[in-house]
Amino acid sequence: MAHPTTAARAYTGKAGDDDRIHLVDAPEHVLIDPAPYRTRCGERVFEVFNTPFTVTCQTCLATER
Repeated sequence: MAHPTTAARAYTGKAGDDDRIHLVDAPEHVLIDPAPYRTRCGERVFEVFNTPFTVTCQTCLATER
């Protein structure tokens, strides 16, 4: 089933087994299925948070707009 087209926005999330918090640019349905997305630093997204957290990935921070 295709998701409706929605504008992307920045979310915070996790990418792996470490505790770093990353930035993820994606539409809202990323909260349901983060698997197809990557963080700004290029890692596969494991979990996306609906509530913002402090970004701790230095590479993602360098891309912050």
